[in-house]
Amino acid sequence: MTNNIGKLEIGNRFEFIPEEHDMVYSRLNKMKKSQDVSLYLMGKIDTDNPIVNLSKISDFTKLPDMTIISSQYDLLKLSSDTFIKKAFKGGKKIKSIRYLGCDHGFFDLIGIAPQAEEVCWEIADEIYQNSSNKSIR
Repeated sequence: MTNNIGKLEIGNRFEFIPEEHDMVYSRLNKMKKSQDVSLYLMGKIDTDNPIVNLSKISDFTKLPDMTIISSQYDLLKLSSDTFIKKAFKGGKKIKSIRYLGCDHGFFDLIGIAPQAEEVCWEIADEIYQNSSNKSIR
């Protein structure tokens, strides 16, 4: 039996259907080129501060249980997967959802990609389920 799953060299952790290689590679490469988080922080906070760098958290007691949403072709999925394992070992209840066929920022494809609508419903449901005032709906 032939394996019809390819892997990209970026960490060798992005499986894809060979026919999607060019699309997947271009999306991952775009993210790889924009990985400088200091641009988001504008020099106002150290990039190693656990409040903005989840990989630096060592004490999970102050964090709530959480839902982590990621997408198949998002470079951040590598760090979110690491964080999920670490938080789980730290005693947190974690719900992890991965949307297939999407890259970082797919949320803005609402009306185009069904995953974007689904993630909106998922977020709304999480807010509703975790609200003490269940009058959101």
